[in-house]
Amino acid sequence: MARAEVIQPKQVESFRAIRLPLSFVPEAKNRITSPDIVSVASHELNHALVALAHGIPIESISVIPSGNILGRTTLGGIVSLETMKVIAAGGGVHTHDGHAEGYGSDKYKVDVLHHFHGGHSWESAKSQAASALSVYSREVRRKAAEIVAYLGKVSGSLIGEIMLRAQMEINEEKHGESEPIVPINIAENKSEGYTIIDNLPNNISKITYVIVGEKKREEFLCGICHGVDSHMEKCPNSKLKDDSKENIFFLPRLLPREGTIFS
Repeated sequence: MARAEVIQPKQVESFRAIRLPLSFVPEAKNRITSPDIVSVASHELNHALVALAHGIPIESISVIPSGNILGRTTLGGIVSLETMKVIAAGGGVHTHDGHAEGYGSDKYKVDVLHHFHGGHSWESAKSQAASALSVYSREVRRKAAEIVAYLGKVSGSLIGEIMLRAQMEINEEKHGESEPIVPINIAENKSEGYTIIDNLPNNISKITYVIVGEKKREEFLCGICHGVDSHMEKCPNSKLKDDSKENIFFLPRLLPREGTIFS
């Protein structure tokens, strides 16, 4: 995994001397965001930053609630199994507030892939994800999550500016005790395929594979009982009621099918 070169503070002009990135985004004190939305944004940003560190393009991040969907990360292109495991494990790395939430289905993806294909276990994948995220302090990731939460949906091309803006704001708050500015390389999607990851309530994820503009397959994963497209018997989630036709977990119960999660 290629690491971005770190630019030392002395190489960067002061916060006030240069044009602020994302000038259409208000200062932190004027950004009103829900803590719950910021938490979702922090989770999605973990996935996105790990993906970018591995050269995987990000089409977009969204934290605009839509039906059951709390957050959505869209990856560009076809992602290898080992890389997908590390990206998924990013959801289990502590976010800005010191803990990780909603990563049960992420862990399930990694565990199933490891079971059928070997390679990274959850712990080794999470270790790599944590290493990729460690170039940014939790303070910077918190600030970046607040910007994502404020914007609601951002294209992958803006993530570099978001991280730069977050780092500059943190350095300004420290009154000159600046941290190194870490630039970020934004990969471009050179294929016609996408992988859409929707995070739903109660530790459920929906994975949609799109190739040449057509939806090829979608799968629902329960992070509690490890069911695929339905719950295991006695799963607490199976007792929940939901009228949304988008979430097949709440259709009549079926035994989970076997098979790999990603192709």
